[in-house]
Amino acid sequence: MAVDRLIRLHQRHQHWREAFAPDARPEVLLASLNQQDPSLRLAPDTHPVTTLAHWQVSGQLNQAIQARCHHLTTDPATACSLWLKLFNAHLVPSLTMMLLVHGQVPVLTAERLGVELDEQGNLQRLTLLPGLWLNAAEVGWDAVLKQFGDNLDRLLTPLQSWGRNDFRLAKSVFWGNLAFALSMGPAKLHHDADDALAEDLQDFIDTLPVPSQKKVRLQASEGRLVQKRATCCLKYNVPGRALCGTCCLDKPPRSTQRLYLPQEPTA
Repeated sequence: MAVDRLIRLHQRHQHWREAFAPDARPEVLLASLNQQDPSLRLAPDTHPVTTLAHWQVSGQLNQAIQARCHHLTTDPATACSLWLKLFNAHLVPSLTMMLLVHGQVPVLTAERLGVELDEQGNLQRLTLLPGLWLNAAEVGWDAVLKQFGDNLDRLLTPLQSWGRNDFRLAKSVFWGNLAFALSMGPAKLHHDADDALAEDLQDFIDTLPVPSQKKVRLQASEGRLVQKRATCCLKYNVPGRALCGTCCLDKPPRSTQRLYLPQEPTA
């Protein structure tokens, strides 16, 4: 069962919890986890910021993708894919490790995420504003696992529809970016990976209530978790960029490479 696998993964991380006080606030635990590796980037914050909800409603998120098109000299679908890939990389590894290590999950909405962009539309910082957290020690593992899945569905399903409708981003590319981000934290932090860990993490990703199934393959090799994507993030469409080391492609498909002459981004 999914909960049994999650409990095994939590037990696997027991030695990571020994350095923390059992009654430490979730924000303190999250900040401490972020110090373990640069891949953990969701920063707890209390300062007023522009939220993801505001970016979406105001249309400024579309302007950010247009700015990325211009800066990268690529097509809208590729710019959107790479923006969302970076967004997932800021959000998901920290959430995953908070669940696996501490058994805690925030109740997320687009109003609770602060988004900071630069002039080129690139994501610079993603912050988590104060709010409710669920703790498995208080509400049970079924509840925190459900909340984790609900968070992904509530936040990412609208973004997937936005990417498809506004920039023609394929579903498989979007959910492939998510699956990769779900495995990123364990892949970066584990130096003791074995087949049992890889199998439990694979099943955890494949049984979430979002279409992340079979979008990434995990295996243990020399103590590390090796990731292999089942879909490409489209980075090869950016001039001068090569395929990622985790890509499912052996070489860029010539027949699908696109030339794009972007217009100046609108103000």
